Amino acid sequence: MFVLLNRKIVSKILHVNDPSSGSQLRVVIFGGNSQLAPSLGNLLGYLGAQITFPTRTSAKWIDHLKITVSFKNLAIAHFIDYKDPNIIDRLIANNNVVINLIGANQYLKDEDHIYEGNVTIPKRIAEACARSSEVIRFIHFSAAGADPSSSSSRLRTKWIGEQEVKAACPEVTVIRPTTIFGEGDNFVMRLAFLNRWLGFTPVIGDAKELRQPVHYHDVGLAIVNALKIPESIGKTYELGGPHVYSMKEILEIIYDKIGAPPNIKSYSYNGAHWLYTKVPHAHAFTRHMSLDLVRESKIDIVVGKDALGIDKLFVKPLSFPQNLQRILADYQAKINLTLEEAEHGWSGGNDRHFSP
Repeated sequence: MFVLLNRKIVSKILHVNDPSSGSQLRVVIFGGNSQLAPSLGNLLGYLGAQITFPTRTSAKWIDHLKITVSFKNLAIAHFIDYKDPNIIDRLIANNNVVINLIGANQYLKDEDHIYEGNVTIPKRIAEACARSSEVIRFIHFSAAGADPSSSSSRLRTKWIGEQEVKAACPEVTVIRPTTIFGEGDNFVMRLAFLNRWLGFTPVIGDAKELRQPVHYHDVGLAIVNALKIPESIGKTYELGGPHVYSMKEILEIIYDKIGAPPNIKSYSYNGAHWLYTKVPHAHAFTRHMSLDLVRESKIDIVVGKDALGIDKLFVKPLSFPQNLQRILADYQAKINLTLEEAEHGWSGGNDRHFSP
């Protein structure tokens, strides 16, 4: 049975349970709007899991979520109000696995929103898991580079959220991914479209900050394997791809794959920082950048030297260039569709197809 739970009935019907399913996995994946949710749902659905996707909004990924699991084993709960103190307990009732993918939108300026997404809601989920007599596995998504003293609001609040989650539910398995990329992502697609729209790609400083991109399918495999390994309970894993690149190298790889001449335009860190701290609503006019992304341009986001890596979860990730072909094929298809619509008089712009 496939159910879309709307605003009126969400407080009354929050789970679909099909006893005929052969799987004993009953999973709640918080963060149905996240880019990882469809891929993870697909992997768990292949195992016959019954899955509930709660979302705070009408999920932009809803068409993708619909096909991740057999209809009889899927529920999507819309318009979840996390201010309701009992909502999480009701959502996880009768489930034995809880996965939290919730994270604040990095393009927002509102510090309160970032704190809510990275600290407040994860803490409430952890507390509900600790109260539950049925939940046997809880997986929480943090971020590689999480640090209490970070200049990045995202990385700082991710660290705080980790500590709150661990304090509430010590059995949690914490996943710290580096930069996740994949089809329709906010990383490769954003950079490719910026070059398409502007004729160049803007960067902060010399673009020497290091990244270790990991494909979301490899991250999903790592989560599934973590659920199979009891030894992962209470541990923290940092997931990254097999290679580390500077942002400049990443851009050069993308340019090469799309057949565009490399054209990188550098802006000073101080100038960009001033823009986002002193000019009201600057982020509204530069939707592909934010103060947090400016700050992270000075931070290397890679797997820590002594961290438990993706190999400890028996995943051998593909390299960044190996995964690019399919992603950029999607990019080219969107470009072709936009050009076709422009030829026929549609004037809505590229945002119809791409929303970073």
